[in-house]
Amino acid sequence: MALLAGAVIFASCSRSNGSITMGSKSQFDSLSYALGNNVGAGLNRMMSDIPFDFDAMTEGVTEGALGTAKMTHPEALDTLRTFFMVTRPERAQAIAKKNAMTPDSLKTPEESLADPAMFESEEERTEISYAFGNDIGYNIAQSGMPILLVWIGEAMQNVRDNNAKMTEDEVNQYLQYYFMVKRPAENAEASKAWLEKTEKKSGVKKTESGLLYKVTKEGDAAKMAKDPRDVVRVHYT
Repeated sequence: MALLAGAVIFASCSRSNGSITMGSKSQFDSLSYALGNNVGAGLNRMMSDIPFDFDAMTEGVTEGALGTAKMTHPEALDTLRTFFMVTRPERAQAIAKKNAMTPDSLKTPEESLADPAMFESEEERTEISYAFGNDIGYNIAQSGMPILLVWIGEAMQNVRDNNAKMTEDEVNQYLQYYFMVKRPAENAEASKAWLEKTEKKSGVKKTESGLLYKVTKEGDAAKMAKDPRDVVRVHYT
């Protein structure tokens, strides 16, 4: 579910041979931290009314990214769709009605932002939080980026604690640099290396425009188009 700004980033980047590992806090990773910060900031802006179980969410992110999740990604999406499209709106209305009847002087800051009544049980809170993290982790894995998960979790926690190591401007600048400069350059270099390797393979030919191709099975010459008005049917894979 594209609920966060981070989801747009994950979906917009092309696949590459990235690696997803837990990593270590001994070496700071700007990309992982910036993405985690981006996700954490999105949660603060868009879902401050939901008292997530962040330990369960972090577990979901990790296991979703590593492919060891307790639920499949489709199951996580079904869980999230039901909650965000049906359950959350209904409970938000009930909470708003209750708060309207409660004097502001009796509310704590936490209760004003994230009411425990958003979940009917601790089990549901854990399930939704885990499913949400699972979706984030799945998107991270699908992005193909080289990610150190320890810094994703660290950044999300830092944003919640209001002591992030990167400001929002720094995060935006770094992500813009990565997706518009660094990653395209890496992809171009990888593409060049692949083409050079492929060109040397047996049977591969190169057209004047630079297109590489290899004939794996000759067609029937008797059926070859010989007139500009001929119509042929082709199948590409």
